[in-house]
Amino acid sequence: MSLLHSSRLLGGASVLAVAMLCSCGPDGSRGISAFGVSNPEDRLRQTPVARPVAPPAGLKLPAPSTLPVGPRSTSVQDALILNGSATSGLLPANGVVADFSVLSFDSDYTSGGPISGLAFAGYEFSPFVNPDDAIFKLKLYWQNAPTNDDYFVALANFDTNRWEFYGADAFNATPSNPDTARFTVPAGQSYVDDVNLRALVVVILAGADSARLEKIQVNNLDPVFQSASIPDQALTGEVVNFSASASDPDSLTISYLWDFGDGTPPETVVTNDISHTFAQAGVYQVSVSIADSDGGLPLLGASEQINIITSGNEPPTVSLTANDDDAGVTGKRPLSVDFNAVANDSDGSITKIEWDLDGDTIFELDSGLVAQQSQLYTEIVSIDVSVRVTDNDGGQATDSVAINSGGGIWSEVLAVENTGRAVGTPRLALIGGRAAIAFQDMSADFLDSDIAFVRSTNDDGDAAWGSVTSIETDAGGSLFAPVLAEINGKPAVIYHRALLQTVQYEQALDSTGGNWTGTPVDIVVASSFQYSLDTVNGFPAVSYGVTGTFPESELRYRRATDADGLQAWGTERVIDTDSAVSLGSFSSLEIVNGLPAVCYGDGSNGRVLYKRSLDSNGDAWGNVEIICDAGGQTGAAGHLFMVSSHPAAAFAKQGAKPSFSRADSTSGDAWPATQPDLDQGFINSNIYGAGIYDNLPCIVYPDFSAKEIRFLLANDSDGSTWSAPETVTSVAPAPNTEGSFLIVNGKPAFAWCGTNDDTIHYLVYK
Repeated sequence: MSLLHSSRLLGGASVLAVAMLCSCGPDGSRGISAFGVSNPEDRLRQTPVARPVAPPAGLKLPAPSTLPVGPRSTSVQDALILNGSATSGLLPANGVVADFSVLSFDSDYTSGGPISGLAFAGYEFSPFVNPDDAIFKLKLYWQNAPTNDDYFVALANFDTNRWEFYGADAFNATPSNPDTARFTVPAGQSYVDDVNLRALVVVILAGADSARLEKIQVNNLDPVFQSASIPDQALTGEVVNFSASASDPDSLTISYLWDFGDGTPPETVVTNDISHTFAQAGVYQVSVSIADSDGGLPLLGASEQINIITSGNEPPTVSLTANDDDAGVTGKRPLSVDFNAVANDSDGSITKIEWDLDGDTIFELDSGLVAQQSQLYTEIVSIDVSVRVTDNDGGQATDSVAINSGGGIWSEVLAVENTGRAVGTPRLALIGGRAAIAFQDMSADFLDSDIAFVRSTNDDGDAAWGSVTSIETDAGGSLFAPVLAEINGKPAVIYHRALLQTVQYEQALDSTGGNWTGTPVDIVVASSFQYSLDTVNGFPAVSYGVTGTFPESELRYRRATDADGLQAWGTERVIDTDSAVSLGSFSSLEIVNGLPAVCYGDGSNGRVLYKRSLDSNGDAWGNVEIICDAGGQTGAAGHLFMVSSHPAAAFAKQGAKPSFSRADSTSGDAWPATQPDLDQGFINSNIYGAGIYDNLPCIVYPDFSAKEIRFLLANDSDGSTWSAPETVTSVAPAPNTEGSFLIVNGKPAFAWCGTNDDTIHYLVYK
């Protein structure tokens, strides 16, 4: 009978086990001899080192080198442990039945199977961390052990390419749980395949006993350190109490090795508690290590300093404030904090002041007697900053304050439009000093969608929003992808009209967007969804990608001939052209030091490109500059903006990770060769937008897999380094690809459509 089980555990690597249980003769006799020997080291561990014996009669196993490597599965906490039923068809099996996680050996196995009188199965263990160990340990955990010890194990010797057999006498004298054996690996040989880092174990059951094998383990699992109690301070001659705790996955006895750092010999105990007396004043490093009774190397559990002061000394006092507040500081990053320590010593003097400014409990800064420090926290932190003072007799005192530099400083999620109508592609703009949104209204039908507008009732948009105003409808057709901007003091939009395959422009009749012209102007007579709207030298202008004669594509530009954009528009300019079909995607129009410029994607080649006009109207354009050439889907959702007087771009790199690049020149004719991945965990390809907050570049983007929106803030005004991403919202409604970002009155804000909830949501930094 052959069984195939693949044991799926945690952790990414894998282990497959093959266990064999055999019975020798039909009459139940073994017909072989077995013996074990021990040495003083093994007696201390109460487990003898085993020696090989003759194989069971009638059993022949294939050479280890001929056996294929099986599927593997392992986990961090259960490495090299397998359930009894995790057998494999890579080795022959006989007379065994998988019963959930247990492998069952019934008393009637002697009458069946290809080898009469034998029951067996097999395990492959992998990966081994150290394949050159001189001792190979094996444990069998029985649910029902064979009462007569009628079992054997075989280990694959990968140097001789043969199997070495061991009798039950190699384990404990009486079946126990677990049965444990230690096997001395022959000099220069190995029980571990050093190529595939695997070991093969064969368990062979003989006689007529029933048995159930619960799990099998090779080598020892290290004990796990839990905690230690080491006082910060004590007096000379005082009995000082210490304690530590640990656990062992093998349920072995744990030893605690204490080194008190004062020159006295280390002490080993098997109890949790120990005491020690220090004779001399000073600062000592006290450490505790743990080891189990199976003889593994000691593992360091904890190491901390203790300050021993002269008996009779009155310790000093210290009080710490942050920005004159003894409770600490909470604020937006970058957060500037001034610390001040006030220290006193009633029977001596303060000799040293030390600081832990990053909250790692290590006093990394010795400021001598300087009692003030300043720190700028650009990352999101929630830490305790501490000061420690020492007096002339070695006495010490500490005090701490809490510092919180970010997170949770956003408004509540506001439902801007939640009347039940289907909505999409919200685009933010500042209209009359207030946040406003143009969006796709699909309340009638997805294929009969309109363009609508809504504006907040206060400057930041964190209160109620006004009524929705319809900008344009298209009976029997669809209007898509609006872009909103303030043009000549009034809101204006561009959008795609699917029925006519045009891009149209429309402006409101008033500054708040309450009434619209109802007479759209055709500005692009071609199919285009990815365009950008801005004011260029006083008149509205657009950049957009279009498909020319297939498979060619082009990036184009057009500027109006009047300030409102309601008259005829000027000549259409071709900025760039290519034989690829996706040039000009995600175009972003921006004024770069007085001249219009465009950042755009080259999807076919995985690039982000840049071009700047040679004149203020955009009639002639300069050379193509490469911002990023990373391949893949690089270029998705690019955004061009100004960073410290230089053009900069935020974009999705290789269709996955948000990235940023700032030009080396003010014109944008030179860019850095490499661009950072700003979020290693980000695995989607859209960016809501980028801007400048508190003189620092920032980027907002969704992570669809984690169902959250993230905010990135640079650590400096050039965007040279960036802080870790901040999760702004990770609750319903989960974001989709349709979102927009804007700096609203100096504060980051963004709007997005929730997944399947027909609502536009809005957040602003507080």
